[in-house]
Amino acid sequence: MMQQIQIPVSKSILNRFLVLSALSDNEINLPETQLPNDVVVMHRLLFKHSGNTYNVEDAGTVFRFLTAYLSITSGEYVLSGTSTLNARPIKPLVDVLLDLGADIIYLEKEYQAPLKIKGKKIKGGEVTIDGALSSQFISALMLIAPTFDDGLKLRMLNPTSIPYLKLTQSCLHSFGIRVQVEGNWIQVDPGQHFIKDDSELENVEGDWSSAAFWYALCTITKKSFSFQNLKLDSAQGDRSCASLFAKLGVETSESNNGISIRYTAVKSSVAEFNLADSPDLAPALVVACALLQFNAKFYGLETLKNKESNRTAVLQSELLKLGVAFQSHFNYWNLETAGLVSKIDAEVLILEAFNDHRIAMAFAAILTKYHNVVINEFECVVKSYPFFWNEFEEAFHRSPSQSNL
Repeated sequence: MMQQIQIPVSKSILNRFLVLSALSDNEINLPETQLPNDVVVMHRLLFKHSGNTYNVEDAGTVFRFLTAYLSITSGEYVLSGTSTLNARPIKPLVDVLLDLGADIIYLEKEYQAPLKIKGKKIKGGEVTIDGALSSQFISALMLIAPTFDDGLKLRMLNPTSIPYLKLTQSCLHSFGIRVQVEGNWIQVDPGQHFIKDDSELENVEGDWSSAAFWYALCTITKKSFSFQNLKLDSAQGDRSCASLFAKLGVETSESNNGISIRYTAVKSSVAEFNLADSPDLAPALVVACALLQFNAKFYGLETLKNKESNRTAVLQSELLKLGVAFQSHFNYWNLETAGLVSKIDAEVLILEAFNDHRIAMAFAAILTKYHNVVINEFECVVKSYPFFWNEFEEAFHRSPSQSNL
């Protein structure tokens, strides 16, 4: 029996649309129920906030996009978040904004939030940015570049997650903005005006990053699922989870009603995965491989240490509790699954999610294999998928906070 699953809207798309709408002086009203918390935070700060102190909570995307947005918005602002958020990287973006003429200072620790930003007109021009830490630095610049008198010619060094830059380009195009992405260069022409299409905001597609956890559940439990608001030709780079999980036996089919997934068969027990373009898929994919005893090498995980948690370190420590080794090598991580335990000897085994939404959802697959495992800080899924556990419990009659002994 195929179960229909509700997927949240793509926060990657919607947060880009919200910034572009604010820049076009078009106030957007969104129903906040069941929206990812990162979207709720972005919406409130852009359209409902008063005062000059902006708290982005733990929303890294909001932090980076607002750093750029406030730098061109008249006024003086203080931008910060949780202590964990404040420690996340921001220097490459601030450096480029300063080169362009922005007025930003670090109020406490160097290269960390809180930031003091004095908004001003920026002329633009040609700059270089190191994108190794996050593609969001580049996307933040792309979103505000249409306001620059001289446009923007951006040279990228070590760019990562290229599909997310393509997604930003697609969002800009939907607002009538001309932008070219070729090789390591991005060109945004000067003197452009935003032209908004209301239908774009009303019909934001589902989030492929969130779908990855159901792909993992499909390959572990052999249950079939359908999703109404996903499409294979999406601009989201994480649509690649369909091809990645095909190696683990998940078949994807598309119809006018969306997509459906079902388990067929794993064709091999060893594989290599390059996730440089889609690192957010790593937790779901690594956990699925571990439970299948599917030995694998994972490339392109360098940015995971700077997410909501140090994701590679968390996967390493928590999978070790199940007897699975996840080890760092020169340029890849190796998963060795021969030691996977058939049962947990302890009365209850607690897996730590470290307040990381993608880690918590990845660990959901573990709950379906071991009945005496619980997940600590499982509520953090509100960041991107607030009703995930409701959908999970309906599918598997299992709670993340109670063992089924």
